[in-house]
Amino acid sequence: MPENSQDDERRARTARLHLRLSEAELSAVKAKAGAAGMPASEFVRSHLNRVNIRSLDAERERLRLLRSIGVNLNQLARWANTHKARIEAVEVVAHLADVERTVRAFAAELFGEE
Repeated sequence: MPENSQDDERRARTARLHLRLSEAELSAVKAKAGAAGMPASEFVRSHLNRVNIRSLDAERERLRLLRSIGVNLNQLARWANTHKARIEAVEVVAHLADVERTVRAFAAELFGEE
């Protein structure tokens, strides 16, 4: 960024945010900022757009749905293990494997895991 625009940007920063941190949290911010080669305030500003805010109600609903899927999968698995001799059990186990892959993909997408 050209120097003039940096000066303009600095002058535009007139608002302040007062934030309470523990000594350990402040030390961690300063250490990370130092490792990145920038002042703590610049480090914090650079991370503002990286924060993902999630709705707690939506998260609770997703977890409730995942739990209910897990309960249903356990019931199906129990049935398949009880009726191992039947050909339908083999089909159920195959479908369970597909469902498990789908749920794992859903969870990975939802929680950003691999």
